[in-house]
Amino acid sequence: MQIRKFRPDIEVLRAIAVLAVVISHSKIALASGFIGVDIFFVISGFLISKHLHDEVQKTSSISLAGFYTRRILRILPASVFVIVMTILAFLIWLSPLQTINYGWDSLFSSISGMNYRLAITGTDYFNSSSLPTPFQHFWSLAVEEQFYFIWPLLILVVAKLFIGKSKRYNQSNDLKYSNLETENKRMEAFEREFAAINFLKFKFAITILLVGIIAVSLYLSYSITAQSQPWAYFSLQTRAWQLAIGSLIAFYTFNFAKIPHKVAAILSWLGFVGLVAGFVLINEKTIYPGLWSLIPTLSTSLIVIAGINETKYSFENLFNCRPVRWIGKISYSWYLVHWPIFVIFFYTIGDSLSFVQRLGLIFLSFAAANLCFLLVENPIRFASWIKTRYSRTFALGLMLILISSGASYATIYIKNEYLKNNMDDAVVEKNIKIVDEATLLKKVKEGLNIKTIPIGLKVPIDFASKDFLFECKDDWLMITPSPKNRCVLGDTSSSKTIALVGDSHAQEWIVPLESFAKKHDFKIITFTKASCTLTDIQLFDTYLNRDYPECKLWANEVFGQLNTLKPDVIIANEEIYPNATPDKFREYMEKLKAISTIVIKIEDNPRSKIYVPECLSKNFKTPSQCNLLASDAIYFKEQSENEAKILKELKIPFIKTQEWFCFEQNCPVIIDNIIVYIDSNHITKSFAIYLTTVLENKLLDAIDINKKINTN
Repeated sequence: MQIRKFRPDIEVLRAIAVLAVVISHSKIALASGFIGVDIFFVISGFLISKHLHDEVQKTSSISLAGFYTRRILRILPASVFVIVMTILAFLIWLSPLQTINYGWDSLFSSISGMNYRLAITGTDYFNSSSLPTPFQHFWSLAVEEQFYFIWPLLILVVAKLFIGKSKRYNQSNDLKYSNLETENKRMEAFEREFAAINFLKFKFAITILLVGIIAVSLYLSYSITAQSQPWAYFSLQTRAWQLAIGSLIAFYTFNFAKIPHKVAAILSWLGFVGLVAGFVLINEKTIYPGLWSLIPTLSTSLIVIAGINETKYSFENLFNCRPVRWIGKISYSWYLVHWPIFVIFFYTIGDSLSFVQRLGLIFLSFAAANLCFLLVENPIRFASWIKTRYSRTFALGLMLILISSGASYATIYIKNEYLKNNMDDAVVEKNIKIVDEATLLKKVKEGLNIKTIPIGLKVPIDFASKDFLFECKDDWLMITPSPKNRCVLGDTSSSKTIALVGDSHAQEWIVPLESFAKKHDFKIITFTKASCTLTDIQLFDTYLNRDYPECKLWANEVFGQLNTLKPDVIIANEEIYPNATPDKFREYMEKLKAISTIVIKIEDNPRSKIYVPECLSKNFKTPSQCNLLASDAIYFKEQSENEAKILKELKIPFIKTQEWFCFEQNCPVIIDNIIVYIDSNHITKSFAIYLTTVLENKLLDAIDINKKINTN
């Protein structure tokens, strides 16, 4: 039995992991490539914990200074280099508004907090952009660094508790070691035996700790995935079990080394087949991580266990060659550099690249990874003048963190100043001018002729994405309308009630509807939920990345409450859902008509294919580049026409809104100095206020029509 010091199988695993991630991100193939990160977690847990295990076995303790200096030299030089280079790149190529957002991302990446920034922003329904951040991949480094900030401390505490100092040697021990010639030798034998016994106690305690971490973390991964996938995907508490499994293998390396070679070879191939199965079965629509993450994690674990001894027929021999091992060796640098390069090219050239162009990006990132490895990662990691003094390493680490975080904050500040200067320090008007329909149609047409960003925008570009009022809505996971989130607006003492039903697109009209309600003695009660329709259909929610049964349960509860409330008027508005067939839509409208004598449907607003504030910040001199073509902007045109036909048959007034946004085939994104959209599909509160009178007149006409219909 001979435990290998060099592990070519791990280099092969690293190569598989980084190739999977890079190919997936290039969008050539392998939608499941993100499981490469799971492979990295197991490997990292094994390698780091193996070193800690060996150190405790030799010294009965660990050197925290030694551990953290090794992590500093391994991680920081290359990561800070990539962060700074990426900052310089997006200062040149990306829009000012996007640069500010990315500046915050780079700041969190610098302090190993990117995973929680992504978890938090991932749960923000309106925090969207045209492309993922170039720092998105730093989340996995953050998870590892958070784990390894805590893990050696726990090992040290357990070592002190269970190993400690040796018992006092006394004469009774002489009999046990009487075969040894001198007292010094007898004392040394006693110390070795005592240390070995206590190390077994330490190892048992660590095993209990690791099994507990695995059990709790895996359960959290399973339970949180069903509730909030971003938190499950990015959080330390839901990923720690994968690192802990690698750590558990490390603490039992000697035991696993006793596995017969033939059995080890079988385990390695089982692990390889498991990885292949993971790449085939898992894709971007899989509810991940959850229990699906067991496949790559356990498969990698089998390969790591099998590779402790050199095995003639192991799977590694299929790939064990210099090119593959080299890819594994530079995998850290390649993982760091590839994604910023991809994002910048996708941003500047577009996402519709050919296969050859995407392949070229892979080779470009590979070349950059080699430069990063040869010029930055390796030279600093093994520089003797730094490694010989802990103080120098800690000073270097602090300096690198200050450089990257300082560059990040400077970027945010500079671009904020740029936006302010380009807006000519315009004063934000608190009162939006409310216009009639004739003026509105005129201003829509004029919006198409804007040559540059106008002076005196009602809300500056950098604040447009926050110009909304969406407090009155239930979140994704709610299954019953919450009184806490349900708003009562307008004349709250009135006996005349309006029920507003729909999704976040219904919420867009809250402010003008409240003005209408106050003016005409109505009380408004909201029943709105994120990404949810009252149409009886099964939804797949792209935010949750899973089926959305909460919507149907919530909708059933809404109908029950509406039947009890019996509102005088029901106003419905929501985005158009692709699988809402004409029959299902008719059924929905008939249910509303059975509850209230007056039902009004508001047409959904046009949708953009771009993130509008970001586009404007990039095109100060040519804002027309951000305008929408009506043919592109009005999604599901056929469905919209079907809805209009059904509403006409059911004699339900349909408030058409398209001409409020578009003239002929063009839809401006700035109308009368007001930015229309906060993102790609939700209108700003300012523009909703601007439409107050127009909406009021349409509502009065609709109510009047309903009354005439009901009278007849």
